Amino acid sequence: MSLPAKAENVVVVRHAIAGLAERIGMDDAAIADLKTVVTEACMNVVVHAYPEEEIGLLKIEAVPDLDGLTVAVRDFGRGISPRPGVDRPSLRIGLALIAALSSSFEISGGVERGTEIRMHVLLRSRPIPSDGEAVRPAPPNVPDATEIQVGAAELLGPVLSRALTALAARQEITIDRISDAMLLADAISAAARAASPTAR
Repeated sequence: MSLPAKAENVVVVRHAIAGLAERIGMDDAAIADLKTVVTEACMNVVVHAYPEEEIGLLKIEAVPDLDGLTVAVRDFGRGISPRPGVDRPSLRIGLALIAALSSSFEISGGVERGTEIRMHVLLRSRPIPSDGEAVRPAPPNVPDATEIQVGAAELLGPVLSRALTALAARQEITIDRISDAMLLADAISAAARAASPTAR
């Protein structure tokens, strides 16, 4: 997913990732941990990554594997440091919580190079914290719209339906319009499965 780094977009990310986690069979306790770590990582981007007057890019990648889900939360801002006027403890507490609830945890980046937080959550909740470091490429432009890319066609339905629900909750949308949106999400998902093993 690529979307503007705004607080209201964090719920969209959380719901989309939870939909993916449900689809791959993650248990309820692990999904709760996953939602917490994704929320903390995304809020670090919203609060700390960019100057107060700037709306930057929030990019999320989620890759399932045999024992869980790896989620990378990426920004292209000032690096992993608190924004002036924002208490440093809020950053430290968030990172400590991510480390405690993830089976593995990495932070990479540097001053004016942005930051990536990469964490792995097991299908069954068993936190084993660790850390590491890697390097990531240059920033893209910030989109005006939300983009969701799903690797396998069968994952599109649960991810898209949860994201649509979160987006609809922000607007004054009637129940019949939400139902229409869900039917459209189901139709897109079915067409994607029929057309290709990958969907976007």
